[in-house]
Amino acid sequence: MPIRPPHSLKPFDLSRDELAQRLFQAARSGAQALMRHWGGDVRSTLKADGSPVSEADHAADAAVREALARLGLDAPLVSEESDEAPGADCESFLMLDPLDGTK
Repeated sequence: MPIRPPHSLKPFDLSRDELAQRLFQAARSGAQALMRHWGGDVRSTLKADGSPVSEADHAADAAVREALARLGLDAPLVSEESDEAPGADCESFLMLDPLDGTK
């Protein structure tokens, strides 16, 4: 059965296995971005809620977002590294929780 991303403007037909593989690729992109910061001097700042966020966190978030966009997943995306949020009328969204690069 084809999988259609939530709120996709252009439906694309992928099997569950194909979609899982592409999502894995997006996650791997985030991990690779995070690992570029491994062992280095990573600067952190505090978010509005007082929790830390690092350059590595932002890099992983951006890499996953870019990979998802390349896959054609045009859906609202919620991430702890972003202030963006889907509207109240949003029925579904993707939740992005990249690997933690702060500690």
